[in-house]
Amino acid sequence: GSIMIAGSNPNLDLSTVAFGTEYRVEWLKPDYMSLPRPKIVGLPERIDFMKSFTLEIMLPKQTDVITISLMDLGFVTHSVHMNSRLVELESKLASDGRTLTVFSPTSGTVYPPGPAWIYVLADGVPSVGKKLLVGDGIRV
Repeated sequence: GSIMIAGSNPNLDLSTVAFGTEYRVEWLKPDYMSLPRPKIVGLPERIDFMKSFTLEIMLPKQTDVITISLMDLGFVTHSVHMNSRLVELESKLASDGRTLTVFSPTSGTVYPPGPAWIYVLADGVPSVGKKLLVGDGIRV
């Protein structure tokens, strides 16, 4: 897979201003995209604050460092991207090497209630993200 980066600022089609309109597109191909990746094979639909939950995973052989990240991609309005969030969660791998106990955010001030994407990183190589709901989606 590749990552495409494109976009510009809200200026009209001008090149005489300090930050003129751009039409460039950039393709990123991180080295890890060709490496074996971890996989999330089981997860809850919803997690509650200050609770633990389990993830069923498949890890590449000889993984040393496991990181769990919860991400909100935010939203865009009027050319401004707002409310993105990335929180690293504590976790503990079971002796079977396939079950992770993960500790959820402590409150909505750490991670706002609502939709989230969860990722497992094995030695820095990310899984495909899986969507879940944090809290009830409303109350902090």
